[in-house]
Amino acid sequence: MVLFTDVTAKLADSPFTVEWLLDSLSTNDKKFAILEQKYTIKNVAANDISDGKGFASKVYKVEIEFHEITEPYLVILKVPGTESLAKTSETGESPIGEKDLAYIHNKECDFYTKFAEHIDTVLPKVYKAQKWILGEQPGALLMSFIADAENMTLIADTNIEQ
Repeated sequence: MVLFTDVTAKLADSPFTVEWLLDSLSTNDKKFAILEQKYTIKNVAANDISDGKGFASKVYKVEIEFHEITEPYLVILKVPGTESLAKTSETGESPIGEKDLAYIHNKECDFYTKFAEHIDTVLPKVYKAQKWILGEQPGALLMSFIADAENMTLIADTNIEQ
């Protein structure tokens, strides 16, 4: 049940709306679907938490507040883009074009939708993997919030146990 009336509102500065978020979670997240049927949504807020840490993406922490529950329901929205790369570039332009970033993002979507369930490691649950189709639709990964997760550098050595 949604009391929050402006479902057309954007999630922070992302291209995604509250309606897109709620539809995605209702369809793909069983826990959220149960909460949504039982309780009334009071508010939805998204904050950019990437702080330059997202590789070629912005990462948003999304909080969904229900009237009858004290703790918000938390998810992560990861949106690919060239902004973070442009900020770190000496020229102020991204060294990688949107076409290449879309390819990388779409491969990440494929990983989560086709391979992640077969890997014996801790990964966030992905509720929606939307491919980036240039000029048609923005890309996104909507996933569970893992509070104790840490970033690992791309050059770090890892083994199968990690």
